[in-house]
Amino acid sequence: MVAAVAAASYEDTRRKRMEENKKRMEALNLHQLSQSLHKSSSPISKPSPSKPRTVRKELVVVRRSGRVANLPAPIYKEVLIDRVILPRNRISRGGYNMYRDYSKRVYASDEAREEALEKAEKLQSDLDSDHPIFIKSMLQSHVTGGFWLFKLCLFTKWEFA
Repeated sequence: MVAAVAAASYEDTRRKRMEENKKRMEALNLHQLSQSLHKSSSPISKPSPSKPRTVRKELVVVRRSGRVANLPAPIYKEVLIDRVILPRNRISRGGYNMYRDYSKRVYASDEAREEALEKAEKLQSDLDSDHPIFIKSMLQSHVTGGFWLFKLCLFTKWEFA
């Protein structure tokens, strides 16, 4: 019941405040001033339609400088240029260029690969480690490229120096 009385008193004060504000606006003639400004504002002008572009149909000789006009007309066609083709498998090591020779590559047979994988799995089972151990077969480039040999050389220099 107290809430209803408080709400009614709030509504009464709000209504009184609204009436006072209306009286003040009428005394200042704000409504009439806003209407007169609204009417006197310039109407929005519509943009005039654009004129269609006229394309000239007459062909005229292009003006050129005397230096260019005396030259023969250029011929635009594909001209093949002989380029020196460099091999893509060129690598640079130690200041001199080496070329990979794929003719000396040795490929392992399927039986040899299976045997190596079985040995790796046997070695893994014999380790009995608490941590997980992963086996990944090496690619052909890892085996024949000498990459791992170079890494081993750096490792031994760093580890035992």
